[in-house]
Amino acid sequence: MTRKSFLDSLEAKPSVSIVVSDAESFEYCNRRGIRVRLSPPPVTDGVADLASSSEATISVWTPEKSTEYVRKFVEALPPEVLATELPRVVDPALIKVPTHWVVPQEDFMRAFPYEAAMALVAGQTLISEALVPRWGLEPGLDYIEYSTPEELFRIVEHIARYPHSTQLMSSRGKSKSRTFVASQVYVQLLSEPRGS
Repeated sequence: MTRKSFLDSLEAKPSVSIVVSDAESFEYCNRRGIRVRLSPPPVTDGVADLASSSEATISVWTPEKSTEYVRKFVEALPPEVLATELPRVVDPALIKVPTHWVVPQEDFMRAFPYEAAMALVAGQTLISEALVPRWGLEPGLDYIEYSTPEELFRIVEHIARYPHSTQLMSSRGKSKSRTFVASQVYVQLLSEPRGS
């Protein structure tokens, strides 16, 4: 509803295109006759330069204002998991990111959180609920997918014991993360024909 309200507030002129990263907003704009483009979320190129912690660490990306839905998942996490909020402006030289990052969705509606794209570009092992759209990512190969708080607890418990068991997965996720790098996203958007 928040996205629909925002889209309704825009005064779309025929020459203006709106770029969205989720299928629901794309369909909504299409139904309203708004020129719209579907694109992966652009992650600043510098995120690829963030250095991972030297030790295996697991963190959960917690939004400033967590919903009851998010709290159900976060409360189920074992104590080894660190709750983290990244600052809006990140200096790659000063921050060490965890090796594994849990990115909860805001509610039961499936989406592709921007933080998930950031985790992949940074080369972290992404642990997330189902991603929609997937942008070419494959659950179980490029990221770990969970559906319940209990399942998330078991996944994190296993990773805490065997943190290196996901190295291949994080490498695969990183190799596919070019889809989200801002310089690539903008080139793609600017090179597509105006009518698409």
